[in-house]
Amino acid sequence: MRTSNGLLMIGLGATLMYFFDPQAGRRRRALARDRYVHTMRKLEDARRVVVRDATQRKNGLVAQASRLVSRRDRHPDDTILIERVRSALGRVVSHPAAIEVNAGGGAVRLGGAILASEVDALVDCVRAVRGVGSVENQLSVFDDPGNIPSLQGGAERSGERIEFLQQNWSPAARATAGAFGGGLAMYGLFRGGIGGLALGAVGAGLLARAAANRDLKSLVGAGADCEGIRIHKTINIAAPAERGRLILAEQQRVLLGADSTMSSAQRDSALAHAARLTDSLAAVPGWMQWFVRYDPLPAARRVHTPVLILQGETDRQVPAAQATTLAEAMRAAGNQRVTLRIFPRMNHLMLDDPSGDPRGYASLPTKTVRRDMLGALADWLAQML
Repeated sequence: MRTSNGLLMIGLGATLMYFFDPQAGRRRRALARDRYVHTMRKLEDARRVVVRDATQRKNGLVAQASRLVSRRDRHPDDTILIERVRSALGRVVSHPAAIEVNAGGGAVRLGGAILASEVDALVDCVRAVRGVGSVENQLSVFDDPGNIPSLQGGAERSGERIEFLQQNWSPAARATAGAFGGGLAMYGLFRGGIGGLALGAVGAGLLARAAANRDLKSLVGAGADCEGIRIHKTINIAAPAERGRLILAEQQRVLLGADSTMSSAQRDSALAHAARLTDSLAAVPGWMQWFVRYDPLPAARRVHTPVLILQGETDRQVPAAQATTLAEAMRAAGNQRVTLRIFPRMNHLMLDDPSGDPRGYASLPTKTVRRDMLGALADWLAQML
């Protein structure tokens, strides 16, 4: 008991020292207060979403129950029946736009192109649609897409699945599963033993699944197509678009080109020496080898999250053209949420510098990061978050 009380007092004292430190305590308290307010707002937003989702699902269940005991809507209009069928077939076929649907008097006629592996699932799905009396199969069946335009691309559909077998859970399902998982984890903790440990692990896994809304494989990074971490937003500051070897070579050309005391032959000799030095450094495994060989563009083309690119116009270490190339590569790959900001008179260090020459960094009148750049960053974050 004394040991636990002593540890508690030590923890309390450390907390008080952290938040009431004479120099940084005020900032730390402000950050803690802001984090608390942000968390409360997020919880309130989550509560409203869960309540709205649960209310809508309750209304849906009531409507379904009333239809079971009501004789209305058993013979719907042909247009309504066609739309019901079209909304259902998207769950079982990989190319729903290729399917033609016609209806008359409760009889549904299916046409168009379809893969052979999906025919039975489609017919069964249409038969189960409310108001369908019979199904006439006039589909053109193909074993593989071949050269059929309407069967190109598409995604395999898994059919109708219950809520907890889907990849994304609804807010109400997440709240229910999270509450159950948290309770199970607490019960396992207090029970103890092997059984308690197993129940706690199951509960913790269920709670994590509900909180992240991602399957467990994705959470732990298991499988070739699963990622343990997902990037939601990307910020690049003076980031290169070429391999490090080309960046270093360009830096050398800029620096040596600005030296008026060197002859053309001396400059060429110095560039060749710099290239050999880069090769020798790249031969040793480590960060420099990775930097020299890594090509950023293939990775940039796979980024589909919002991106902010900040670049100084007078940057001589990573020229401004690199930022433009990076943004164009991302947009060409389909990412239209790329924001590019190039700031005049700003060097590689985000400082005000009309020349951008690294040899003049030490003599710059100010070492303060440009306020307009920080303002652009803050505005973008406020918009995205």
